[in-house]
Amino acid sequence: MLIAGQFFIAPPDPAVRQAQIQQLAQTHGLAPEELSATDHQPRVLSKSKQMKITVWLEKLADTFAIISLERADMLNRLQRIATISVFAGE
Repeated sequence: MLIAGQFFIAPPDPAVRQAQIQQLAQTHGLAPEELSATDHQPRVLSKSKQMKITVWLEKLADTFAIISLERADMLNRLQRIATISVFAGE
């Protein structure tokens, strides 16, 4: 299951949140009132959810690192094969 959206680790300051909405509306040419109407109750993550997300993100980063290293190794091998092929063709 994938859940997307905006989450907070602490309740946002209403004045700061309203200023962010105003800025976002101005940046994208939206009506601030309409954008404010879509801003529902902020979702604040519990400490346990924050820890679970942190662990998951670390696993995700490790996975991308492994994939990158494997791809780099494969490209190095292909480069060596290409070099050998050039010498063999001469």
